[in-house]
Formats: sequence, C-alpha cells, structure tokens
Amino acid sequence: MSDFFDNLKQNYLRGQFASESENLLFEGLDFLWEQRYLYKYSNADNGIDNLFNSQIYFNSPVKFNDNKDCSTKLLRCSKELALDILKRSLESAHKKKYSLEQIQKLNNQNHIKGELFSSAFEATKKAMIEKVRVTCFSTKYLNELMWAHYADSYKGVCIEYDGYGLIRHFNSTPKAPSFLRVKYIENLKPVILNGDDNKGKLISWLAYKSEYYSYEDEIRRLFTNHDNVPNPLPIPASCYSAIYLGTRISSENREKVLQHVSEKKSWVKVYNIELDDDLRISCSRIH
Repeated sequence: MSDFFDNLKQNYLRGQFASESENLLFEGLDFLWEQRYLYKYSNADNGIDNLFNSQIYFNSPVKFNDNKDCSTKLLRCSKELALDILKRSLESAHKKKYSLEQIQKLNNQNHIKGELFSSAFEATKKAMIEKVRVTCFSTKYLNELMWAHYADSYKGVCIEYDGYGLIRHFNSTPKAPSFLRVKYIENLKPVILNGDDNKGKLISWLAYKSEYYSYEDEIRRLFTNHDNVPNPLPIPASCYSAIYLGTRISSENREKVLQHVSEKKSWVKVYNIELDDDLRISCSRIH
C-alpha cells in the first residue's frame, strides 16, 4: 500500500490532479496517512452498538447539526446549467422540444423563469444531495467541546479507528471520493454547479465549514453516490484500535464495553477519561 500511496503523492506534487476536488481528496488522504488515527464521538448506545457490530453509520449532509454546514443555499447555478434545467422543465411540461434560442428568450422572461426554474433547480439539487452520504471523524480524543457536544455530555464514548485499516477497506484514491479534511473559513463561499463536474462541486461543498467549528479538526469519509452502499456500513473489526469512556458513562455501559473487548476484540485498548487536579481532561488505560 505504501507504493500505491507514494505514486499518488508524486502525481499530486507534479500537479497532475486537475480539479480542486481531486486535490482536496488527496490532501485528506495524505493527512490521514500522517495522522493514522481517527476518532468518532457519540452517545453510549450508538457508540457501543457500532463497536459490537463493527459498523459505521453515514448521514445526509443536510442533517448536520450546524445549519450553515453544507447548506443548500450555497449551491448556485451556472448560466449553462440554468438554461439546461429550464429547457428540460419546459419540455417536460409542454411535451415538445425547444431550441437553445427559444430557451434563451424564455429565460429573460421573469414570470417563466420564476414559475419553473426555482422549483426545478431545487429538485435538481435535491436529487444530487440525496446520493451523498457522509460520516464524520475528528483527529482529537481529548477535546472538551467534542465530549460535551457529541458524546452526550461525557456520558458517551469516543472510538479510535486505525486510519490505515480504513484506507485499505475503502480502497481510497482521489478518483474515488474518500477522505476529506474539512477546511475552516470565516465566510462560506457559494459553489457554482455547472452540469459537467457536479460530483467534484459537491466535494468542494462538503469541504468547507465555518471557522467557529475549527476545534473539531474534522475528517469526512464520503460517498457521492451511495447507491448499493449499506447503511450502517460494515467495517473490519481490525479497524478498531481503542475506545475512550466518558467521565459520566454508566457502570453498566463500561462493563458492556470491557466484556465485549475481552471476548471479541482483545487488541482494542480501553481508556477512562478523567479530570486531573487542575480540571484538565486526561485518560488512563483500563484494558
């Protein structure tokens, strides 16, 4: 796998990835190669279920917690795509063909454009987005905000995954959308859909998030066409390397994890998250 990755890196350094999306995907893969481990925070029930069944859930980006993150309002339409959408809408509504010249004239009539285009473009966006599924990781396991926000106020867990195992399992390449490192910026920018590389445009749409959330240091694994991809997605048990138990996890859930690891995944390390005397979070291994 090292030779495979080295070849990809040489192609990247030579500037052989033509699109922004290809570069974004390689940068995510490159970062994971250096980082190796990824972390997923969750409440106890979901985290334990995923550990027991060796699986990962994917979600639609429109269901993310931050309503600015992957907002469909950021998806805009190029002039060429707008004409194509209007043409298809009119032909479907009137059951006849329209020339490009006719469409251009109709596009200048606000009542025609308003009646048909807005709803048709929303339907186009919805059809594209419905095919996208994402699962989110962090690069940090001792992040107080993440424990508070995503791990049920420390009653949940944080699972550590071996990134190399995930790379092997997903067979990642820049041509097959895979790991994406989120970039945090002050002002989110519109993404212009053009009809030619909308898969790449969706990757750019998924890559940026408000700088307010930079503490998450997020890595996303995504599918831009989830047809025939099961959800939850089974992963090899060997992809699990550790699990961290929140300071407020119940005794019952702690025992469940310890029993499962002892019987089914003995290589997985188990840690308790703790507060030290200076109220800083740390961890201690219990298995």
